[in-house]
Amino acid sequence: MDNYTTSGNLSADQNGSHQDNFESKLHLRYLTSQDFFLPEPLSEELKTFLIVIYSVIMTGAIIGNLLVIIVILGNKPMRTITNVFLVSLSISDTLIAGWNMPIQLGYYVHNEWTLGEVMCKLSTYLQTVNVQASIFTLTAVAIERYVQANE
Repeated sequence: MDNYTTSGNLSADQNGSHQDNFESKLHLRYLTSQDFFLPEPLSEELKTFLIVIYSVIMTGAIIGNLLVIIVILGNKPMRTITNVFLVSLSISDTLIAGWNMPIQLGYYVHNEWTLGEVMCKLSTYLQTVNVQASIFTLTAVAIERYVQANE
């Protein structure tokens, strides 16, 4: 066996020297990002299941987090440093449930982006900000709890 084809665009002989494989490069020229990133369409049953599950989770998350916000901000004695961080986390989680999840569900159901280029960029930015806000708030809560424990 003189030559074997590697997984990429190169062939290697027994000496380990690499040569361009013109045929591999030729067919890659005609591939688009759609060929790599477009997921397979979901079945109608799976779409229905996702819609029901996402709806239940979004509704529960929004209602639960709004109740946390109302309770903490509505009761003056509950306004401690840790609870203010929890309000921040609740706001972030509410935005994830009210913004990120519906957009992601729409993408799963339609199997393509239907909201235009501006919403694509805005949505990606806001999703990243929401997730980072959750992470940073949890980090701040952990640091604050550590400081309290060591005082």
